[in-house]
Amino acid sequence: MLFFEEMHKKGGEESMSYIPINIQEKLAKFQDQWAPKVIAEMNDYQFKLVKVRDDFLWHKHEDTDEVFIVIEGNLIIDVALK
Repeated sequence: MLFFEEMHKKGGEESMSYIPINIQEKLAKFQDQWAPKVIAEMNDYQFKLVKVRDDFLWHKHEDTDEVFIVIEGNLIIDVALK
């Protein structure tokens, strides 16, 4: 389970709270491969779930970082060094 902060305004005051996200529940809602689903946003970042199978062509994003959390199976990333 992941927890994300959420901003609330009550009576003109801002407060933060944590919203739990059940990853297994979200994964059960779709079957398609290689189609990321946004499950949360925080600041300028999106948190996405994706189901993958087989190979994927290397790509990069110049303006952001990526984090991979493997729930089941293996993920092998070959990094091209210059």
